Amino acid sequence: MSTFHIHFTFLENSGEVRRIKNIDTDLAQHLSGEVIEVVFVSIKSLANYKKSWFKLSDSVCKKIYLPLLPFSYKSWVIKRLNSIWCSLLVFILWLFYRPKFAIAEFSIGGQAMRLLPSSVQRIIDVHGATREEYEYSSPNPNKRIADTYDYLERKGMRKASFVVCQSEAMKKYLLEKYDFLTANRIFSYKCGADGKLFYIDNDIRTSIRKELGVKETETLFIYSGGLHKWQRIEDSVNLFVDYAKKHEGKFLILTLDKEAAQALVNQTGEELKNRFIIHSVTNKEVYKYLNAADVAFLLRDDVVLNRVASPTKLAEYMFCGLPIISTNVSTYWIENSSYIYNVDIEKNLDKVNDFIKNADREAIAKYALEYLSVECDRRNLNILINEAKK
Repeated sequence: MSTFHIHFTFLENSGEVRRIKNIDTDLAQHLSGEVIEVVFVSIKSLANYKKSWFKLSDSVCKKIYLPLLPFSYKSWVIKRLNSIWCSLLVFILWLFYRPKFAIAEFSIGGQAMRLLPSSVQRIIDVHGATREEYEYSSPNPNKRIADTYDYLERKGMRKASFVVCQSEAMKKYLLEKYDFLTANRIFSYKCGADGKLFYIDNDIRTSIRKELGVKETETLFIYSGGLHKWQRIEDSVNLFVDYAKKHEGKFLILTLDKEAAQALVNQTGEELKNRFIIHSVTNKEVYKYLNAADVAFLLRDDVVLNRVASPTKLAEYMFCGLPIISTNVSTYWIENSSYIYNVDIEKNLDKVNDFIKNADREAIAKYALEYLSVECDRRNLNILINEAKK
């Protein structure tokens, strides 16, 4: 008995990979004895195929790469054709492997499972609000493409045996959007952090601050992650610049895109450039630098796609005891507002030092362990697993 795990991500360092790997470990391998990983990638990426591309987990017995039709992001016609193409290829694979379960990523993941027989239990892992994300991130969104996303999402949701989504807010959103869905078919999986990889360590804090040249009297701000527009790194930099003109402190930007980060910092002027530290590390080392910091930036616009999210960074920050600088949208993520410095309310960082001083790092880490851990996610998925196996 096998499970198809279908996804559209081949870049190991992309944000959703940790979630995809966790879903595989916590769900796919517990549904069946073997997982067949099915990856759709662009023709250009397929031409540069590398054997070093990651595997979801040790339970993957076979990995299959399949090409996507080009230009589907810009053309709604190609997007529709690509949807049919994906489902046709997956059906052909089904003829060879006959899996009992199939998991597909994204709210439109159902398109890849369209032609599978009803005997296959279909699970859709919803990473976010697809239409809203497209409209938010595109300078000139095409209504036909946006409508296509909704069409594919609706068709997939209707046929899904179960839906896994990234927050209780997303679950509520889906139930309101689709009257044919029921609460017992939807399971929350919050992109939690692993307490074995992220935790408080005061000795490491001291060591890393020394390595970075940060004095104990200085407030160290941190941002960890990519530099996409929706992550509002420019706003974080500008807030820190205003703060740095009045207070002692430094800003550590932990990112793989060091060149873009440096270009951003260069715009702050010669006087403030030395207040920034740009660094790159592997995911396994991130916790060390989070421990070194005093507070973390996690700015997001207050829009639907962010309201229904559960940022992995939020969990990682809090597991290391970090209070957060965020916006109004953070009220959808956690109930305890005392752990969040809301810049939509404060407008600046003038009061952030008092906020940091009053933050209880141990309490923050304990809260994360209780509500934002992979263990919490696994408890929810165990219910799904038991239901699927009936």
